[in-house]
Formats: sequence, C-alpha cells, structure tokens
Amino acid sequence: MDANSSVINQYFNIQTEANQDISHFYTYGSRVEIIQLGNYNQTAVETISDDTQSVIQNGNANLYEMYAYYYSQPVDIQVVQNGNHNTLLIFGQNDLTSQMQIIQNTNHQTLIINNY
Repeated sequence: MDANSSVINQYFNIQTEANQDISHFYTYGSRVEIIQLGNYNQTAVETISDDTQSVIQNGNANLYEMYAYYYSQPVDIQVVQNGNHNTLLIFGQNDLTSQMQIIQNTNHQTLIINNY
C-alpha cells in the first residue's frame, strides 16, 4: 500500500491489512464491495440507486472501471480479477449487463464492454 492509499483509507476510515484492502460503500441505496489483494490495484465505480457491485482483485496492477450514462437501471454485477495487469472497462449498461458475472483468470489482458 502506498502513501496515497494510506491517506485515503484514513479519510474514509477503511480498515486494511498489509497488501489487502477491503472496502464497503453504501450510498443512496447502493452497495459496493471492493476486495483488493495485492499492490497497485485500482477501481472506479459510478453507481445509481439500488446497484450492487462486488469486485475482487487478486494480484497486482489490476484495473476495474464501470460507468453508466443517461438512463440507467440498477445492476447486480460481480467481478473477479485473478492475475496481474488486467483491465476491465464497462461503459453503459443494458438488460444483458444487469446481472453479469465476470471472471478474469489471466495476466496482461484487457476486456472492454460497450453498451450503447
């Protein structure tokens, strides 16, 4: 964990162990759980009411980002990234992504999902 992560964790009062970040966020009826085991993992999540997102990152330098645009329906998504330097980017959402489960078991791979 780098110095920036420590400051962020103190600000949000997130409890961590060495090389392990576990974050739970509840906003406007949404539930987001992020478990990061490793170093330099990143997550960017945009939620609307009633979203449920569970993200597990096992490895180093993994990236997960999900953004919804315009009209959005609640999602229930589960993501697991096992390996190093994996990227998962999800833009927009539709009925196919409303209850999606994604598991990346690889290294140095990128998956981009566009829902327009």
